[in-house]
Formats: sequence, C-alpha cells, structure tokens
Amino acid sequence: MHESTIECVEGLELNGCVAEIRESRISRIAVEGYDTSLPREDVDGALREHFASCGNIIHVHVPIDENSGTLCRSVVAVAGTSNAEGKSQTDPEELIKYIEAKYTKAKEFESKIIGFETTIGRRPSFNVQPLSVEERENWHNYLHFIESDGDWSKVFHLYERCIVACASYPEYWIQYVLSMKARGRMDIANQSLVRATKIYLKRQPEIHLFTTEFREE
Repeated sequence: MHESTIECVEGLELNGCVAEIRESRISRIAVEGYDTSLPREDVDGALREHFASCGNIIHVHVPIDENSGTLCRSVVAVAGTSNAEGKSQTDPEELIKYIEAKYTKAKEFESKIIGFETTIGRRPSFNVQPLSVEERENWHNYLHFIESDGDWSKVFHLYERCIVACASYPEYWIQYVLSMKARGRMDIANQSLVRATKIYLKRQPEIHLFTTEFREE
C-alpha cells in the first residue's frame, strides 16, 4: 500500500483519553481519498463506522484547511482492547489487511466516478449561466449510477450537490423528491419541495404543478 494511505502519526491529540491510551495498544492511521465536500460530522461518523471492527475508536480528527475551508486529511486513532490475558485484541496484520481492503474498494469506486467528477469540476457550484447539454447529461448519468449502487448516504449527498449546481432546473428537484420518496424519506422530499418552490424556482410553473400533484397523492 502507498505510504500516504496508511502511516503512523505522531503527536495526535486524543482529548484527554490518557488512561485508556496507556492501557491499550494504539494504532494511528492517516486516511486520504474521501469526498472533502461532505459535512465534517458525516466524515467523522463514516470513519468511526468503517474502523469499528478494528478496536475501540478513541478519537477521530477531521481537520479543515484554513485557506480553502475544505476538509483535508483525517487521522483516526484506533485502540485495541485487552483480553483476559492482557494481550491486545487488535492484530496489526489484520488491521492492515482490513484497511488495504477498504483502500482497494475506495480506489475501485473512484475509478468509476472520476469521469463524472471531472465534468462536474468545471462548474461545481451555482452559476447564472445555463449548464451545457453535456453537463446536464453528466448529472443525470451520475445520479443514475449512484442510485444503482444503493448506498443511501452517497445518493443523498450527491443529490444535495446536484441541486446546488442545478438549482434552476426543475427536473433535478423532481428527481430528488421522487428518489427520497422511494426510499421512504418523505421528510427530505417535502423539505426539498419547500426549498424549490419558496426559494429557487418560485416562478417556475412546472415545479408548482408537480408539488400540487405530489401532495395530493
């Protein structure tokens, strides 16, 4: 595995968990390659979930770049608990295998979405200028791909990214609402309709007609 993916990190602050640290065998891991557009708390929660089987997660540090304001490399501290004989239950070799598997899976996923992300990178945020046909088709294809993957978190966050760049297009809001309804998240569907009709598309008849029909179902 590449050195930048997993490495020991010195001087990590662990929020006062000194007693637990002294009694445990600590593995420190640097994680790179995640979506830095996600909310900080989502990255924290995802890292804790991913590494939960490796031991007791003492601390997850998700730093923010002071210049850009975006997330940067996250550091995870994993403490292996002790068994009755006082030996660590976290096997370093198993931990490395686990992380390598996660890394391989992440790289495989990245290879599938890099084309979509490259096209989005030309215009990731809202702009008064209309999107090109290629950009609009890219969003539709990307959303279809992520929905077919079935990961709820990925679907939700991609739609949230989409309606920033495509805020003036009713079709994406409608697709978002129907996707959330299909997943049983009527709360998000209704919140999205409010945003669309009250803020972004107030003068768009299509979204108001859809909202009326949607709420009458």
